[in-house]
Amino acid sequence: MSSKVETNDACFFVYPYFYSLQDPRPKQPVFKAIPVNDDLKYKRKYKELKKRIREMEEENEKLSLKLTRAKKNIQRLRIERSFLFERLEQSHSKDNSESDITSTPQRVVDSEEDLSSVGSDSNDDNGSHTISMTV
Repeated sequence: MSSKVETNDACFFVYPYFYSLQDPRPKQPVFKAIPVNDDLKYKRKYKELKKRIREMEEENEKLSLKLTRAKKNIQRLRIERSFLFERLEQSHSKDNSESDITSTPQRVVDSEEDLSSVGSDSNDDNGSHTISMTV
């Protein structure tokens, strides 16, 4: 079936078309059988990984809710701080306008002990206390 062709002192064999260097049949993938123990091991590992993924997703959900709450609290506290600064500014401006009206500061004394240390204490004939302050 093969024919001999001679060219330049070299000898080549010509093969008919049905004899090729490559197998004309398409190659199918060869699957090796996995032992039963390995198969069970992989299934167990797969289930463990799925469980870990679920746990991580739940933890992620909890943390994202916690983060959302924290951001809302921060926003609320910023609003409260702003409100308190405004009230503080209003009270300072009110105090400044009142201090412009009255030139002498007034002191309030709460107890008898404070009276002796602040100024001279004298009683009127009516029994009322009079305190003289030196500034």
